[in-house]
Amino acid sequence: MSADPKCSEIIKPYIRGQDIDRWVPQWAGYWMIVLKSSGDCDWPWSAAGKQAEEVFTRTYPLFMPT
Repeated sequence: MSADPKCSEIIKPYIRGQDIDRWVPQWAGYWMIVLKSSGDCDWPWSAAGKQAEEVFTRTYPLFMPT
């Protein structure tokens, strides 16, 4: 996330059930993209229709397709 600090808004660490020990979770290095529904949140791509993916990529350039 150091490439685009803005991505920390939507990329969150993910802890699975098997990663939780008795008192302390052991994070396995997994991440999850967490987005509110476009019905509840006005994202730049909410009304972009077929161009939504392109707008998302411009908004969060770290996610450029490979």
